[in-house]
Amino acid sequence: MHRRFTTSREKLEKNVSEIISRHICLGIERDFDIFVAIPVMADREIFSTLESVSECDTFGKNVVVAVLLNESEDACENIKEENRKIFEELLRVSKRYERDNLMVEVRHIRSVPKNVAGVGFARRVLMDEAICSISKKCKRKDELYELLHRKFIFSLDSDSTVSKNYFSALDFVDLREADFGIMSFAHRFSEREDVKEAGIVWELFLRYWKNSLRVCGYKNAFYPIGSLFAFRALVYVVSMGMSVRKAGEDFYFLQKVMLFSDVVEVPGVYVFPKAEPSLRTPFGTGKEIHLFVSGNRDRIEKVWNFSSFEALEEIIQNIENPPDIFFDFLRENPKFQVQYERLEKLKLKDVELFRKKFFEWFNPFKVFKFLRFCERIYGRSFIDEEVRKLIMKMDEKGYIQSDELKKEKMNLIDTERKPEIYGSGMTESRVYRYEPLLAFLRKVDDYLSF
Repeated sequence: MHRRFTTSREKLEKNVSEIISRHICLGIERDFDIFVAIPVMADREIFSTLESVSECDTFGKNVVVAVLLNESEDACENIKEENRKIFEELLRVSKRYERDNLMVEVRHIRSVPKNVAGVGFARRVLMDEAICSISKKCKRKDELYELLHRKFIFSLDSDSTVSKNYFSALDFVDLREADFGIMSFAHRFSEREDVKEAGIVWELFLRYWKNSLRVCGYKNAFYPIGSLFAFRALVYVVSMGMSVRKAGEDFYFLQKVMLFSDVVEVPGVYVFPKAEPSLRTPFGTGKEIHLFVSGNRDRIEKVWNFSSFEALEEIIQNIENPPDIFFDFLRENPKFQVQYERLEKLKLKDVELFRKKFFEWFNPFKVFKFLRFCERIYGRSFIDEEVRKLIMKMDEKGYIQSDELKKEKMNLIDTERKPEIYGSGMTESRVYRYEPLLAFLRKVDDYLSF
């Protein structure tokens, strides 16, 4: 069996012990091959999500779907009451989603301390429960590694339906001898025109960002979307799991595990998040859509100029002798500068080790900070303009190979811009301009993931 990373039995046992000691026990005793963790806060979409999961082929795997309703100690009465109603209804109807090898467990945690309450806390409680369950079933200490390596945790959101082959992600990750899989996605858009437009722009922003990283040669270009994750329980234990954050816990978790595990894209297995306005988290899909429909369109409709990614590409291609913009960036971030100067000393001793350590250090968070720095130099531009630049670059670098994609690319690039609809103060829906670009990038992502 291939294992890219190893850890000592003592370290593994220590991490499991620490997870158990911090854990809030949910009392889930069922054995599983796949543990699906779904946090819920006053979201009735959970019923559609469970219906979707229940229709999936389990491919002979034992699946536990764990649903955790949760609320902060300072949550408003409306959220508390809605959580209570959803919990009671789920207890009544959860059996309808079960079958021989797919079981549903529903729990409710109230009055979570406000300094930790949020989706990160809820995900961690659920995933810690999976580790506790595995530990209880471990009869001998020497089998702990094997159990954690074999069993998987799938992370899902309460408003996300899935394709019927959802659980095949385990077999794909196994087949690739990897540790962590990131599934494909496509948002489900609202029938309301303004909300639909916001959802399209948000997804187009995500695909522009990820594919720009890809085309500039950044090796950790993955979607940091928690509902797309499927990973070995071993990865969770070695990394010590999710951080307790109100949002962004998926981004930082993925950043941690990239350092020591094999991460792969899982082609043809889809998650379908709902693109609707929400204020449940301080940032992310719901918040960005809320801001967009409230009039703050520029946050996602204007994006980093593609020149920022070209500057990043120049750094990646010349890490032994970076361009001036890299040192300008470091001067504005003294902490990063000290870290880099320490790292740079490796160059004289071992260039290959320096290169390896550089890319570990220059993680997605630092890349994000660099792009924000470049924003002051290159500015921000309308997303459709920058996506077209990206598409041209992808074609130039050979990412667009199929005849169908090449033909579509020509049509998109040849589409002339209509400046009059971008005048100051104009807020007309531009769905008709953005939809073809999004459809194209979806196809490119699918094509490149196989």
